[in-house]
Amino acid sequence: MFIDDAPAPVMRLFTDLISWYHDSMNKATIDRANPQKRTTVTGEPVMVRIQPDMAKALDDWRRKQDDLPGRPEAIRRLVEMALKGKK
Repeated sequence: MFIDDAPAPVMRLFTDLISWYHDSMNKATIDRANPQKRTTVTGEPVMVRIQPDMAKALDDWRRKQDDLPGRPEAIRRLVEMALKGKK
């Protein structure tokens, strides 16, 4: 059975589902109230894999910050702090 051969109620359900999905995806995927700000300077990307306990510690630290930075920004800040403290 092709979609074109389907009875009218089935076609109506099909088009309603497509419309609902399209509307839901447009509304649900972006949080415009609190956009993450990117750094203005470009740099070299570095991929870092961290274990769950370190991720929890990182998240705990960043939640204490006034502006709640994302994980990448939190890592940049912590690295900067560590490098300034080391002589």
